[in-house]
Amino acid sequence: ARTTIGPRQVLLPAPGDAGHGGGDAADPAVLARLGLKIAHPDAAHPLLEKLGALPATPRAVLTTPQVRAAVAASLDDDTWDEEALDAEELADVVLALVRDANLAPGDEPWLAALALPDEDGELAPAGELVLPGSDFARVMRDDELALADQELADRWGEQPLAACGVLAGFALVRATDVVLDPDELEPRDGDFPEPDDAGLLDAVDVWCEDVLDRLPDTPVPPVATEIVAVRDLDLVDDDCWPQALAMLSRPPLRDALTQPLRVLLPDGTTEAVRSYTAWWLRGHPVLGGRRPAGLRAEGGDPLLVGLYDAADASGFEDEQVLRALGVRTSVSALLAEPGGAAELLDRLADPERTVSAAQLHALYGALADLDPEQVTLPDEVRAVVDGEVVVVDA
Repeated sequence: ARTTIGPRQVLLPAPGDAGHGGGDAADPAVLARLGLKIAHPDAAHPLLEKLGALPATPRAVLTTPQVRAAVAASLDDDTWDEEALDAEELADVVLALVRDANLAPGDEPWLAALALPDEDGELAPAGELVLPGSDFARVMRDDELALADQELADRWGEQPLAACGVLAGFALVRATDVVLDPDELEPRDGDFPEPDDAGLLDAVDVWCEDVLDRLPDTPVPPVATEIVAVRDLDLVDDDCWPQALAMLSRPPLRDALTQPLRVLLPDGTTEAVRSYTAWWLRGHPVLGGRRPAGLRAEGGDPLLVGLYDAADASGFEDEQVLRALGVRTSVSALLAEPGGAAELLDRLADPERTVSAAQLHALYGALADLDPEQVTLPDEVRAVVDGEVVVVDA
């Protein structure tokens, strides 16, 4: 036993805890090797808490400066202290604390710097590992990221490992008040991926430029009030997109796909634009090996037949998800989307597309119901001339 002066930075054992109630993670001898001070149960008194001592709850222990520093330095090869925990011992302590604190992924992002063994036994940051057998492991391309050690995964299970940043599913980026400047959207320097770092998103600068192209010119960049986006889409195996899309269609990822992004302009007005996740998926061959934007759902609205190539969307009954992907499900949904009328008119003006007279009549009827300001006539239109449906000058 050691004597400490003053109660600050002293941890109090839980009532009735003899110092080992939380397992090895709460063993005073183990915690002492991290530089932590645990009061002896006989010395614990409610007055100590009022004077600055902290109850030794799993999360309180986990978030002490000593544990955070040990996690941050867990991959350092140039530090050696015979009193300090080695990487395996530290991982056991931290994972036990994370388990007992019942943390969820992202609760303590700095845990992603924790050194854990990969499938080859090499140490790597937790945030760069994938949980073997997980949903994400099943859709990821081979050798994109290392798998965590199987024995480690079997021993601890998904909850503590995922809370330490090991990927078990798609990770979300949530960032507020993001200035839409493509030159500024770079990943932050640091030892772990931060959950509000929009720079982690694949091709986010290209998405930003596309958003800016759709907004009026402004003297200063507009601001995205909140970005909710799915990370690591570029790591999915081309053959695994049916499973990946099924994952993305379920909460909490679904909103990142289906909900538009609100952008605040310098004059105080707001505009709704396509989300990053929807933008990325529309531009990649994720639906039967084809880009979903510009396809129509097979068996959908017959008025779209001939204007759009059909895609097998079986298994994706969620029409909102299909619309977010850019798959055309109906004329009404197309015309309700920004730019939908212009897209339909462009398709009608394409002589390679086939349209019947009855179909054309119904399509023009739908266009006629729109506000004229929403419709800009192209240089060429489809018309019935001498009983034939042809493309003519507007």
